[in-house]
Parts: sequence; C-alpha cells; structure tokens
Amino acid sequence: MRKRSKGGGIRGASDFSCCGTRLPCGAPRVASSRLIARINRRLRAGSNSPRGEKPNIPADALKEKKKRERKGDMRKIKRGRKKEVIIAVILVTAVFVLMWGIRPWKTRPSAQGGSVGQVVPVPQTRRALDGVFVEKEKENPAIAGVMIENVVEAQPLSGIAQARQVFEAVTEANITRFLAYFVLPPSPAPTAVVAPSPARGEGISGQFPSPRGRGEGEGNIEIGPVRSARPYFLDWASEFDTLYGHVGSSPAAYELLRKKGVEGLYDFDQWYRSEYFFTKAGRAKPHHLYTSAELLGMAHAKELTPSNSPLERGRNETISSPLQGEVRRGFNSWQFKNDASPDLRGNVTDVRVGYVAPYNVQWKYDSQANEYGRLQWARPSTQGGSVGQGGPHKDANGKPIIAKNIAVAFMEMKVLDKIGRKEFTTIGEGKGLVFQDGRVVVGTWKKPAARERMRFYDGQGNEVLFNAGITWVEIVPKGYEVKY
Repeated sequence: MRKRSKGGGIRGASDFSCCGTRLPCGAPRVASSRLIARINRRLRAGSNSPRGEKPNIPADALKEKKKRERKGDMRKIKRGRKKEVIIAVILVTAVFVLMWGIRPWKTRPSAQGGSVGQVVPVPQTRRALDGVFVEKEKENPAIAGVMIENVVEAQPLSGIAQARQVFEAVTEANITRFLAYFVLPPSPAPTAVVAPSPARGEGISGQFPSPRGRGEGEGNIEIGPVRSARPYFLDWASEFDTLYGHVGSSPAAYELLRKKGVEGLYDFDQWYRSEYFFTKAGRAKPHHLYTSAELLGMAHAKELTPSNSPLERGRNETISSPLQGEVRRGFNSWQFKNDASPDLRGNVTDVRVGYVAPYNVQWKYDSQANEYGRLQWARPSTQGGSVGQGGPHKDANGKPIIAKNIAVAFMEMKVLDKIGRKEFTTIGEGKGLVFQDGRVVVGTWKKPAARERMRFYDGQGNEVLFNAGITWVEIVPKGYEVKY
C-alpha cells in the first residue's frame, strides 16, 4: 500500500493499485484531479478532528451548509403544504358532489304528505264566527246558540264568558237575556252522565266536568241556566243556520217555532230534546236547567249531519233535518281585522249601557290587553238611574266576561201586554255604535231580512271590520242612553 503525503492526501494517480484500499482491484490507475481533490478535502477535514467527533468545518462552509439545509427544509414544507391543499380540494369536491346528489335545500314530498328539508307553516284562515285564526278547513266549525238568563237569582252563570258572540236584549221586568253562540267540540262522545227528562224534575249526581280547552273558545263548556225563547231573538238566531237551544217559549215565540216554523234555525227545545239537557244540583227552579257544548256537539252531529259526522257547512247549500225541514247551510261572516297597534288605540275607556238597574252594564277598556271588561250591578239611586260602580261580571268558574268589540244597535221597542213582553223592530236599520281599540265608530246597523246578518257601518257607509275575538251586541231600546 502506498503511503500518504505529509498533508494526509494522495500524491497522485500512482497511489492507486489493484491491491489498494482506495479502489477495487482491476480499477484503472488514472483518477481525475477533481476526484483526488475531493478525497483530499475529506481526508484533511477528518484528520483535524479527534476520533468520534465532528469534523472542524470552516464557518463559511458551515453557513453555506445550513443555508442549503434550510432551502431543503423549505422545499419539504412546500411539498407538504401542496399535498395538504390537494387533499383538501379533493375532500371539498367530494362533499360538494355528495351534497349536489342529495340536495337537502330542495323540498321533497314526505310519506306523510309534507316536505323534507324545510319547516312548512300550517296554513291558517279566519274562523267565520269570531275571526280568530285557525287551521285551514276549520273556519266553519259546528256552532250553536243558547238562550241564557241574566236575572240576579240565576248568578253566577255558566259558560257565558266563553261564548264567542252574544246578543243582549231586554225581556219582561226589564231583565236582560242573552243569546250566546259557542264553538262546539268535534268529538260527539259525552263525558257526563245524561239524565232522563229534566222536565220531570230528575237530576244527575256528581259534579259536571270542568271545561277542557281545545283551542280559543273551544272545549266542553257547561252552559246555563237555559231559559225560554222570545220572538225577536229568533230573528238574530236565523242569521246562523244552526241549533237554537232554549227551554220553552213565550206564546208568540211558540207560535212561530212550533206552528209556523222559522227559516234558518233549528228549534232545539228542551221540551222535545231533553236528552241533551240536564238539571244542576243545588240550583233552584227555574234556574236549574243546563246543557253543554259537548252535548250540543252530539246533537249537532246526530241531527244535522246525515252521516253522523261533524257538519261541513257550505254557503248556499241546503240539507234536510227532522228539526226544521230544508234550509240553507252556513252563514255569512262579518269582516275581521287584527288589533290596532298600541300607538293607534284611543282613550274611550268607559262605555255605559243604560238598561234599568240593576241590569245596567258598564264596559271598561284595558288599553294594554285591548279588550273590554264587563261590569254589572251598579247600585240604583233613589232619584232613578244608578250611582257608584258595579262589580266585574264573572261566570261560575270565576272567569271575567271580556270582549274585543262592543256593538250597540238602537231599536224601536214596544211593550205588548201587562206581563211586560216586548217587541223589537229587528228588520231595517238604525243608529249603531261600535267600540273597539279604545275608539268608537258612530254609524248605522242594517238587517234587510231575518236571514241576513245584521251588519254595522261607519258614517261614510263602509262596513265596520271587527277585531278578531269575542263580540257583544247590545240591543238598546230607543230612548235609552249609552254614555262614553
């Protein structure tokens, strides 16, 4: 083997031989000067460092080396980021393709007839009786009118606070009486034990079930005390083409109902339909006869519908009934609106209807709730009229009587006999007032015929739009005062 030079390098090409350790046997003896220089540099670097330690690399070479290493690292980082970007693009593309195939934003019919991918609002419309919003096809539910007394001895009344429309008018002895309309529950199944004919004085035991609501103004409602019919109430009942519940009649009303017949109402007299009425324990006669919205709903389904299902009334149709022959179904609704906004509500807060005390009525307006609360029983004065403020009029459940609209119709009234039976001019027109939203509309009422709805118009002849909700119609004899 050849010896190294003093510097530890190779002297020349002759240093290589077929038996040396630098090149394999048989390798050519000629090495390029560049290769020799490279080997010498490595040898010199190694000879200056102790065994096991790193070579002593010059600072410039080390800086150059680190620069090259940084460049290499940057290339690796860039290659890694490029791969990440490519993977992200692939994933986003795959998700987009998948979502495009599903397209959840596009509605699709479901098995239940709805749609998948969006919340579908329930279509709503105004209910014909009171204008409140209900689901489509529920705007004409079964309804019924019932005669309810208001005499002092009959208080507290049942169900009157849940009636959706009420007519109030004077009867004998200047006592007011109500024709109240209720929305009937759709189910005909009774929850109360119905007694045999209450006309024979038989009653039922136990407590009548509490009203259970199925919506605004719906549910099983105990109604009473139920009292007798009067002729002028028949004209208002003829507007609705439905059950007219009562217990007996005055002679004139009996003549109309049982002998002549009244078009547009179904005479539902307790004398002939006692199974739908009951006597209430603890109430003295004649204030003991009651019915309920559920019992009337059963009667409505049985008597007015051929297939024993709830009546689906349509305007200008006719049906046959064992109660009243062939008549039109349905009724023409009033026009309704939403409540006025608070800034548009007025300051007419006190309405007093001058019926004879103690049946004089006061309606107090609540601006925040936009409704009127009924008060009754103002103390009579010795000089006539009344002094002081009556108390809130509440039903048997303690529920106060409230209304969204108070309509007043001034009508001609006559006293027919010594008993004090009355007659009102119900067909035609006259002065009318409508209280709503804390304001008063001064105009007229019109009723062209018994079958036609009584409507109210403002001073310009435009029909009044009622607030959705409960309406009370006060029939006031001409000469009586309404103060506000």
